[in-house]
Amino acid sequence: MDIVTHLSVNLFPVCMLAILYLNNQKKGTRKTETRLFQQLILMTGGLIALDVAAGFLDEWQDRTPVFLFWLVHILNAVFSAMVPCHWFLYLRYRIYGKEPPDRINKARRILQYVFAGYVAFTALTPWTHLIFSITDDRIYRRECLFFIPELFSGIVFLASSFLAYAALKRASRSALRQEYRFLMQSALFPLAGILADTIRADWCITAPCMSVGILFLYIKTQNQQITTDGLTGLNNRREFDRYLRKKTEQDRTDWGILMIDVDDFKLINDRHGHSVGDEALWATAGILRRAASGEPVFLARYGGDEFSVIGEWETPEDARHMMQRIHSEAELFRQRTGKPYSLSLSIGYAMWSEIADQTTAGLIAKADERMYRQKTDKKESTRAARLHRQPEPAICAKKEDSV
Repeated sequence: MDIVTHLSVNLFPVCMLAILYLNNQKKGTRKTETRLFQQLILMTGGLIALDVAAGFLDEWQDRTPVFLFWLVHILNAVFSAMVPCHWFLYLRYRIYGKEPPDRINKARRILQYVFAGYVAFTALTPWTHLIFSITDDRIYRRECLFFIPELFSGIVFLASSFLAYAALKRASRSALRQEYRFLMQSALFPLAGILADTIRADWCITAPCMSVGILFLYIKTQNQQITTDGLTGLNNRREFDRYLRKKTEQDRTDWGILMIDVDDFKLINDRHGHSVGDEALWATAGILRRAASGEPVFLARYGGDEFSVIGEWETPEDARHMMQRIHSEAELFRQRTGKPYSLSLSIGYAMWSEIADQTTAGLIAKADERMYRQKTDKKESTRAARLHRQPEPAICAKKEDSV
């Protein structure tokens, strides 16, 4: 492939990656997911740059030192493996981003060790000539193990798809299943490019196909952000209203809703700062996810420190059972994490069948009423316990006077 063809094939992917990177940059780089995606864009851009550099070297082979040929092709092999490794980490964070950090770091270290072995093997190519060689007249030639870079990249992309597939089989909520199916399919584009380049070395379309896969991921992310709360990752208020409206229009069986409020959330913010308050909201979302694990429920952040769960409960006992699971998870969180704040939740439920006017406003109002009743009972219980622990100064003073 001559240099003009190289530039023509890669011009659109480069422009597309630049637009995605700049647009993603506007959102800030504090979120781990955003940083991983930006790094993925940069690495893919680097792979395209190396492909173009290889084209320039072929065009000017008589005036280029041999070591530059070796350097560019070795870096090309390294970047072609670095991109799928980072792709794997990005998808893993998308799927298991709420895992404990030690488990995430363990997976990262294992992948780093495998990648380091691959880099060491590739770096020895000028002496082993196992993957490729550069002839005296500066012509690139495939050798007996030429397929190793493509095989390594293909295995990592397949592992990414398998990761999403495994999460898809475990997911019970339709929104999660749709997201995992999308992540699983996203690797098909780079896999197609790897297969094509394995057949014909002069096609060089792996990087453009990776760029299309990144665009595929970006579109899904943007669509997801429309319906997802940015802090907790749960469904946002807009998606909650849409789902509730759809539920009332289509469902003919009984179902229910939980309205959940974080107790004394303002006190957490005032004492520990808004960053700790955000952490408390994120922890609450994690509690709801764990309590609802395996259940076909809809989780949402209703607004501020309020959350909601919509479930296919046939009886009030089923809804109260879910409430108890949430309280149990909150208690486990308090016991195990040792946070500077005490995370407590007040929960109220309402069943669709008990709402006389059959309106969503009536359903939410009924659940809110029970939630605030529970919150009031907690405050009265706490106040009574505090009064019970206080000494009786008046009685003590009388005894001193009598003495």
